[in-house]
Amino acid sequence: MARNEDFQSLMELLDTIEERARGDGEVSLDTIQDMAGENAFGPVILVPGLLAVSPLTGIPTIPSIIGLLVALISIQLVVGRRKLWLPRRMSGAALNRSRVEKAISFLRPIARWVDKGVGPRLSFATEEWAVRGAALICFLVAITMPPLEIVPFLATTAGLVISLFGLAITLRDGVLMIFGLIVFFGLIGGGVYFWLF
Repeated sequence: MARNEDFQSLMELLDTIEERARGDGEVSLDTIQDMAGENAFGPVILVPGLLAVSPLTGIPTIPSIIGLLVALISIQLVVGRRKLWLPRRMSGAALNRSRVEKAISFLRPIARWVDKGVGPRLSFATEEWAVRGAALICFLVAITMPPLEIVPFLATTAGLVISLFGLAITLRDGVLMIFGLIVFFGLIGGGVYFWLF
């Protein structure tokens, strides 16, 4: 697989991951970095976010692991690192082929629907300052995932926000970036309302 691949759609990313899982028998973050090269930050935020909205979040500790992983990745983007660093144990941790295929089969219909309305646009909203802001939001959301794990599948709301920003960064979609902000502040407002009333 060529490095520095620019993914043009969510389906293309999922297909590439599934192809690697079939070839290698598993997929790790190292695999995704290898596929994306210098453009790795978007996909490595997006893929854990997608896993967080899949049935895998029903498995104990998975939301916490995803949250810690996204927090570690996104904070590096916030501070301006150009190359992603992860501890060897974390970057090499892999999902086996059957789990990858299960997650992708769940996500594929969603991806087909999403791809009808996403793509490169409003480039000013995907400039470096906007990407760093999105990464900061991903960091803040990710650190809520371990406590959210107490209630099964509640972490999927965090996964939705992370997925929106990860996809916006990956596809350079400024409209999706703005929509992610709306969803984030909507969830904050809903949470505050629920807490107070």
